[in-house]
Amino acid sequence: MGMRATLLGRHKGKLLIVLAVLAIALLFSAWPATAAPDATYYIGFTSDVHNNTSNLQSWRNSLKSTAATTGTDTLHHMVFGGDYEGWTTAATCRTTVTNTFTDTSADDVFLVRGNHDGDSASKATGLVYGGSGEPYAIYALDNTSSNWSNGDFKEADIAAVDTTLAGLPSDIPVFIVAHHPVHTYGGRYSTRAAEFATMVNKYPNAIVLWGHNHTVTDPWYGQVKFAGAALTGITDPDKINFTYANLGAMNQGNNGANGMLATVTTSADKTTVKFVYSNTSGTVATGSPYILEIPKSNPPTGQVELDGQVYSQEFSSASSTFTTANFSTGSGPDPLTLVGISWVGGADPKTISSVVFTPTSGSAVTLTEVKTQAVKKQSGSGGSAPAGGVAIYRWPR
Repeated sequence: MGMRATLLGRHKGKLLIVLAVLAIALLFSAWPATAAPDATYYIGFTSDVHNNTSNLQSWRNSLKSTAATTGTDTLHHMVFGGDYEGWTTAATCRTTVTNTFTDTSADDVFLVRGNHDGDSASKATGLVYGGSGEPYAIYALDNTSSNWSNGDFKEADIAAVDTTLAGLPSDIPVFIVAHHPVHTYGGRYSTRAAEFATMVNKYPNAIVLWGHNHTVTDPWYGQVKFAGAALTGITDPDKINFTYANLGAMNQGNNGANGMLATVTTSADKTTVKFVYSNTSGTVATGSPYILEIPKSNPPTGQVELDGQVYSQEFSSASSTFTTANFSTGSGPDPLTLVGISWVGGADPKTISSVVFTPTSGSAVTLTEVKTQAVKKQSGSGGSAPAGGVAIYRWPR
């Protein structure tokens, strides 16, 4: 009888197998990690409430009533793009959301400043959600100006957004919410809009959202422009390399878009953002949904790579405990170590009590059983076969 062991892992140490067997074979190998299940997040957007909180309540209710189709009964975040006409109304907007979606806290609702709102400590500013490890990020940008009807992308703010985007993962959506648009329409414009667009063009995962133009009946309400589109009034750059989306107009409901629900779905190889505009009755606006896909920077390949020393050992003596010699294992990321055990001999199946790995530096680890299959001694006209079996154990759990 003999024992063979092949090892793969990331630590150096000894393997202890406690069992009553006549022979054992150990197999250490890589095992493909199971991909995390898809996760879905819901973010509401709107702008220009202009004291019409009844429209807001109706729109919120419509999202819940259409949860099975185009809405949701869960809201992870809600972002307003300004023009509440006072911070008292803005606070009412926040309460309206948290009362409708009881799982949404006040800290999950962000209030961006508009040109009808004075400056306030209540306004959201900068990176309000997201970072390393989060599925998406939200950045609040105050681009109001003393010119009231026109916006201003201030140089300091452009630099701050640039620094923030550079520090975030490039494979998650980053929602940048500002009241004034980047493009021009109806005589309205924003200072340094071209400079802002040039900067954001470095980040294909950026999604710039805007409002304000509802009173000049801007035709882009309820629409999403993707990379490759041109923005009116911007000639350099002549095309955008980011996503440009309207926030909706809660008071006026231009083009059937009182608000927009963004559904962010993460999977192993990409993040998908679905934009759906709707009115206060829940009717979806023409053109929705719009779909954006952002590929993961390092998607799983589905392949298993051998990393570490291949090691084998046989035991021929009857014993209840077997311990391997020291061995060196791999150092790659996301390792999974398997122990395969087989035995043969005797009349009855044997039972494995435990498989324990002790790193050179660290505490002993008890491996988890994956599968064990044992059989009794078999006899027949052709002869007999002793009892035997196989088992697989793994680490980490």
